Amino acid sequence: MSASQAVDINQLDLMNEPVEVDSNASSEEFFNPPLPDDGEHTVVMALGNRGVKAERQWEGEGKNRKRTGAGFLNIHLALKALKPTGGEGGTIAFDQFTTIVMESAGTSRAHAAFDLAGFKLTERTLGGLKDEIERAIAQHPKVGIVTRWEAQVNVGTKENQEWENVCVGQKNFPQILDADGNPTGRYSPDVFYHPKKAGAAPIPCRAQVRVVKYQRLS
Repeated sequence: MSASQAVDINQLDLMNEPVEVDSNASSEEFFNPPLPDDGEHTVVMALGNRGVKAERQWEGEGKNRKRTGAGFLNIHLALKALKPTGGEGGTIAFDQFTTIVMESAGTSRAHAAFDLAGFKLTERTLGGLKDEIERAIAQHPKVGIVTRWEAQVNVGTKENQEWENVCVGQKNFPQILDADGNPTGRYSPDVFYHPKKAGAAPIPCRAQVRVVKYQRLS
């Protein structure tokens, strides 16, 4: 027997290792995990897979529209449930906000959210702000959020997207019934959009969790 055909005794032992799964586990929920209920949640802020990126605002219209405006930071967050032990649980929502200052408020959504999480952003440059945000995230800040189910569909084009609400608010989604046809108190996140164009087929849509508010923990 050649070396390449030799039997690895450790590998044989490994093949005898048991694999146990819960026979009642839902295969559907594995790929479509249940959404958190609408309402208040305490979460841990973590960076999403798009992280913190510097970009420029759009200027111009139509074909002349270019990213030549003022710079800002785009922050992608993964908001994780807080375990009873104080550790991080699974992600219950994603959010994305920027450092673009709203004239009516005198601050940005990013500055406001981090302030409510206990981290007042004070840096004046994009580079400084990026470092400050990443340092804050590294400390696993906790904050309160209010969430809402929303299902939307793009009624525009891929280039010029125009999103329309199909269903908003968990209790406006279809109720899940038990075997006897009675409400279970749970709701299905799956709905259909019915285009106004005659003969057009319904488009399936699934609810996403939208963060509508951040709030300071008491």
